[in-house]
Amino acid sequence: MGGRDLREKLKYIWIPLMSALAFALAHNLRKIGFGGMDSLLFGGFLQGASAVLVGPFILKLATGGRAYVFNRKSILFFLIAGLAMSFALFSLLFALRGGRVSLVGPIMATGPLFALIQTKFFLGGREKLTPRIIGGACLIVIGVVVVTSLK
Repeated sequence: MGGRDLREKLKYIWIPLMSALAFALAHNLRKIGFGGMDSLLFGGFLQGASAVLVGPFILKLATGGRAYVFNRKSILFFLIAGLAMSFALFSLLFALRGGRVSLVGPIMATGPLFALIQTKFFLGGREKLTPRIIGGACLIVIGVVVVTSLK
């Protein structure tokens, strides 16, 4: 394996880890935010507004300054994904408002299992689900069960 291949593989490990770190930080900040406000709707609105403000800068960085172009088919999928994310966000806000971050966070970590099930349904043969990938997702879920069942 050449150095370039290794750098490419590390990029696809490093980026999701940074995403997980940012989600973990956001969980804690949301919980702290509920100390001063109880409105799920307004909390969700503030998060959406901040994403709208930061989004163009992230797109500019990610594309190296080139124009970012969607094709017509992609727009529909991204809009539906946005609706799913809105539902997920409000569900998460509701869970964090009444629950503990130390429990809600691990439960949210079951996402990989659901992603695998949906990958099989939505993407069919375009992505290969190996026993190692499925086993890894199952281990994550087992970890969640252990964390949430211990008091």
